[in-house]
Amino acid sequence: MKNILILLLTILATAGFAQIITVNLTVTNGTTNGMSLTLNGDTRTFTNSVSSPGSQQLTNITAQGSANNLYTNILNNPFAGPALLSWSASTNLTITGANSEAMAVTISGNWVSYSTVTQAVVSMAAVRVPLSGETATAQTNIATQLETGLNAFSQAQISGGRAALLVKTNFPGSNNWTGDLAFTGNALTLANGNNVDLSTGNVFYRITGPTGAFYISGLIGGRDGQQIILENATGYSLTVSNNVTSETVSTNRVLTGVGGPVTMTNVPSFVHLIYDGNASLWDVEYHSN
Repeated sequence: MKNILILLLTILATAGFAQIITVNLTVTNGTTNGMSLTLNGDTRTFTNSVSSPGSQQLTNITAQGSANNLYTNILNNPFAGPALLSWSASTNLTITGANSEAMAVTISGNWVSYSTVTQAVVSMAAVRVPLSGETATAQTNIATQLETGLNAFSQAQISGGRAALLVKTNFPGSNNWTGDLAFTGNALTLANGNNVDLSTGNVFYRITGPTGAFYISGLIGGRDGQQIILENATGYSLTVSNNVTSETVSTNRVLTGVGGPVTMTNVPSFVHLIYDGNASLWDVEYHSN
């Protein structure tokens, strides 16, 4: 009695994740009439007498002969869809699908074994200019990928897109600037009385919030050479405290340079701070009255 073993494997490309699937076939035995291989619904049947060359190939009593007949059939009559065929050994065939193509395999008979390999691939996109001619989604994707690629592979990375010069941490060598240099003003909301552990990530801040006299005793996030400019136009006096313990984190404290607090009453008034990485403290570089 003829034993017919039907194995079905369906592998689908994961949504949103490109992949290529390869089917590895190893012909282990000779073939007899009716044994077959089906890939994505396209069947190739072994027969003793070929009447339909596009879907049939001759049987053979040896594994190598059967592999050769199958390879020749697929080579002359490719499977539906873009599949790449190769013959890696006397009885080994590989069929590689297209990008994100499912590979459903059905085998009839015990003449062959197979395995599959799934390889993740990166989806590629053509870059065309001007970007304004692309869809909104394509504009965002292309621009983002370009910046990511430049930062990953260029030897002169510029991080931060349009705000690159504000966040770039190192410009080695001598640099000449043509034109002006502007730091965008940002609101810094403070309270009456003492203010500690102020969170900063920009250069220029305009103070808002106080309705009476207020103090600044510490700022977080300092790194060597970091600079902060504060503008006080609230109409209330601003005092910068000198190395006070009310700022419990010692590396957030400020040295005024005069051994005590400095108070500014002008409207507006300004204070320029620079972080000393050696001392791990903020220094008052300049202040108005």
